[in-house]
Amino acid sequence: MDQYCCRAWDLPSFLYRVQYPESQTSASLAGGLEAADTTTSFGPGELDEFRQAVQNHFTWGYRGRSPFISLFSDRNHAENWGRSQPWRGSDSHIQDWSLHAIDTSLLGETMVFKLSRLVEDLGVTVPERARQHEHGSYICLHRIPAQAIGQETNGDCELLSAPVGNEALQLIHCIFRRPGTLRPLLGILQRRLRGDQQHKR
Repeated sequence: MDQYCCRAWDLPSFLYRVQYPESQTSASLAGGLEAADTTTSFGPGELDEFRQAVQNHFTWGYRGRSPFISLFSDRNHAENWGRSQPWRGSDSHIQDWSLHAIDTSLLGETMVFKLSRLVEDLGVTVPERARQHEHGSYICLHRIPAQAIGQETNGDCELLSAPVGNEALQLIHCIFRRPGTLRPLLGILQRRLRGDQQHKR
């Protein structure tokens, strides 16, 4: 699949990941982002399998394990999609998603593919529901290393890399604005506190 993989100079400086509870992609402070399937790979003679895997990944009702992680090239598009919370259906009042900025210069050997190129060059068919993402979406194979994940935003509230006191003030402000953000925001603050404590050691 190397001929379809983006080179470092073809990628934007940052890509954006919307992480939500129902996502197959798992996230951890130490391990970064990891796809549900981290063992499937595609050889030079497996273009049909690769094409089908990409199409499955963008098919909302697909229940198999995907080897890909979806990314947005446009932050506003990512935020708008996150706020719409399509995974919740009509129950979208709880903002429990987070937005992760990915520094593409720190991706290392991670394989990244641009969806529009796969559509044009490989004949990938994007389902109707996902066509809004066709020209600004990227997918990466298997995982994104923790060191490439920078700023994290939760719902409409940002928690930046700031002193804990400032983060606490932001946390209180966000809770008053959006009560449903309490649990996920506390989770972010807890991870940041653990990271600070480990750094001091």
